[in-house]
Amino acid sequence: MMNRDHAPIAVRFAGAAALAGLSLIGCGRAATPADKAAAVETTKCSAAVDEEVLAPVLTGGAIERVEPLYTKVSMHDGNGYATLDGARITVRPLPGMTAEALQRALECHSARGTLGRVNTATSDPFVLPSTMVNIKVASQGDAFRVGVAAPRSEEAHEILDRATQLMATSR
Repeated sequence: MMNRDHAPIAVRFAGAAALAGLSLIGCGRAATPADKAAAVETTKCSAAVDEEVLAPVLTGGAIERVEPLYTKVSMHDGNGYATLDGARITVRPLPGMTAEALQRALECHSARGTLGRVNTATSDPFVLPSTMVNIKVASQGDAFRVGVAAPRSEEAHEILDRATQLMATSR
């Protein structure tokens, strides 16, 4: 029988890590919007991601159309319904911008706005004080389709209202 002093070091570290993990589960807290924003900023944002390239989007000048973003929910009986998730924003192409680069720039803008590191307008649909929004960008023909979603209905309505207001103020 091996005593603790003779156990391989890897076994002792594995045991300590498991105990530490169990203790954190009991003391865990829900991640706040600031926690999520800090994680996005740390993993996705660099000095190369510049707010200036987003100016045509953030001022509304590059926005062609705003529509509600729905998720269809199917029921087991074949019926279903749609829930509002946020806004689908059609953006004119920006010089040299890919869908991936636009998504990363908008995600960084959202994270930095949530953390208070950039100024955001009250009509900015990419930053909400109550949550980190989910942003997905896809190329569609000669434009980008930007989906901006939030987990709760009130936030989804706020995103749609802000996007509509942003587009209207730029006309």
